Amino acid sequence: MCTGYFKGASLTALMAAMAIPAAAQDSDSSRFQLEEILVTAQKREQRLRDVPLSITAFTSDSIQRIGADRFEDYSRAVPSLVPAPVGPTTRFTLRGISTSTAALTTQPTVGIFIDDVPVTDNYIAFNSPDLRLFDVERVEILRGPQGTLLGASSLAGAVRIITAKPNLSEYEARVEMTGSTTAHGSESLALSGMVNVPVIEDKLAIRAVAYKRHNGGYIDDIGLDQKDANVTKTYGGRLYVGLQPTEDWNIIASVSYQNDLIRGYTGTFLNPPEGADELNWFSYIQPRVPSDLLTMQLQTTYDLGWADIFANISHSKQNALYVQDATLFSVVFGGLTIGTPYFFDSNTRTTVAEFRLVSKNDRPLRYVLGGFYNKKRRDFTARINQEAFVPIFGTDLIYQSDGPENPSRELAVFGDVTYALGDLEATVGLRAFKNRFSLTSITSGLSLGLPDTVLSITEENRSSSVTPRFSLKYNVSDTANVYATVAKGYRFGLVNAVNNPLAPKTYDSDSLWNYEIGAKGVFFDGRVSLESALYYIDWRDFQVNLVLPEGVGNFTVNGGKARSYGAEIAMAAQITDNLILEVSGSTPTPSWLRISPISCRTPESSAP
Repeated sequence: MCTGYFKGASLTALMAAMAIPAAAQDSDSSRFQLEEILVTAQKREQRLRDVPLSITAFTSDSIQRIGADRFEDYSRAVPSLVPAPVGPTTRFTLRGISTSTAALTTQPTVGIFIDDVPVTDNYIAFNSPDLRLFDVERVEILRGPQGTLLGASSLAGAVRIITAKPNLSEYEARVEMTGSTTAHGSESLALSGMVNVPVIEDKLAIRAVAYKRHNGGYIDDIGLDQKDANVTKTYGGRLYVGLQPTEDWNIIASVSYQNDLIRGYTGTFLNPPEGADELNWFSYIQPRVPSDLLTMQLQTTYDLGWADIFANISHSKQNALYVQDATLFSVVFGGLTIGTPYFFDSNTRTTVAEFRLVSKNDRPLRYVLGGFYNKKRRDFTARINQEAFVPIFGTDLIYQSDGPENPSRELAVFGDVTYALGDLEATVGLRAFKNRFSLTSITSGLSLGLPDTVLSITEENRSSSVTPRFSLKYNVSDTANVYATVAKGYRFGLVNAVNNPLAPKTYDSDSLWNYEIGAKGVFFDGRVSLESALYYIDWRDFQVNLVLPEGVGNFTVNGGKARSYGAEIAMAAQITDNLILEVSGSTPTPSWLRISPISCRTPESSAP
């Protein structure tokens, strides 16, 4: 029997120009307002305050003012959001919904989307890239499940990044260079540039972005005698071609590339041993995660007059190598204290397509209807080698697991319909999906008992379900409203890539229901905005990662039930022409969360 309890907390009070920028002043300098932010969280353009969801939005101006360069930089300004770096990416926890952010094969609970393309990998943790936030139009953080419109991985919420697109009528250029130093650490430097060229005015434009960044370290690795060992290096770029053949038809083709190198650990000793301090770590092997991502995308929209047709097709290739110090593992098998590396090498190819029909906003009946397709192929190799074992066992292979050509496929149709009757609006949404995940794993090495032993598994997990959403919104005035929302989120069931009788071959989908009431408004002639929400979450069959008793590999099982509830608030006020005060906070995330007992059993046994 396995039980657990966990808590989280988030409270932020930020002064200066933060997430909501000031608008241009009119001739009377005594009057100033917060800028109206437009978002596309519901697959249509709406004012932020009109969306019956808990959302924090950052515009390009506010991203520049707070100096945000990666996901982690703006997380402190978002209620209930807690970041956790995993290799070259950052995994998020929203409203406390997470069982683990560290395991390599734990599915995320918060989805990440770049220009409507999901970049979250449902199987390999560090395969979700951390895009540099240069020349980004907007970032939206949606709190609460988004399973109806955004699908899997948005169990607890989603982060949407909308990049700046080609300007068909104006030349633009910008160069940005930033530098910083870290106390007890080394220097950081970033250089970014953008150029926009209208080739044929109002018809054809090209936009190019390039960036390079070096994040200095601050943790000394005393085992390798390396000072400031935890270094991050990134370079990449994006190229867009925007075409408008007619007034009603827009096409954007793009290609993007990003290369990351994460070196060293960001963790430190809880209780430093003699001769070490709080900013020290000890390694026999230098941990590192080199990765790269290439994405090609085609987007098109066509205005029918009464609705818009949207199509988005993308294909990406991602390579990542995760290197970890596994020296202590070799001691279990009688090895010497010699550096023993653990390698996890993965290659992923993804094709995503989405089509949708979106009605105009100026009618009582509004709708979004669409279809979604996501196909992935992964191959991976995990291995541990120790040359000191050759004289003893005749091989250096302690553990190896190969997963060649593991395909997955998701098909979904979705709809979201809103009807307005006076000041009251009712919304019903529904998503129906089918998912298939296949995995082949071939395991060998001394961890199986004999050098020549080879175990192989081929498993498949199929799932299908429906995720609904219901919402009511009442406009108290032209600038304020209250709402109530009930929504379901889900994650797919997958396959465990371990050959061990203690580990189930597959595990099921998990899901949650989110019950939420909230209020939004803009007051004092647009100088103050306020948003608040109360939520209750019921999480069933949650997925939790466990380590095998021998310490060789891990696997995922379905747990019991978990519940979470809490409150969130965000306020922004234009104090003067040049000063904005923003305060955001939440109750400890979650206010409490108790996990019921997890049944840890073999596939052949139903006994806990």
